[in-house]
Amino acid sequence: MGAGNGETPKPTQISISKDQFLAWKRQKDAELLAKQAEAARKRQEDIASGNRDHSTLISTATCI
Repeated sequence: MGAGNGETPKPTQISISKDQFLAWKRQKDAELLAKQAEAARKRQEDIASGNRDHSTLISTATCI
């Protein structure tokens, strides 16, 4: 279609309301917090069990 004849496809802009954006942002923030909490919980379990798997510690640290 557009890419076949040398043209670059134009991105589609979608208008959303401020309320829609804020709802999306809250959801993304909640997902990030849940992921961080899960990583912290796993770290605590690993420490409590004496598991010192450094690859787990490094990978969870990069998520934060």
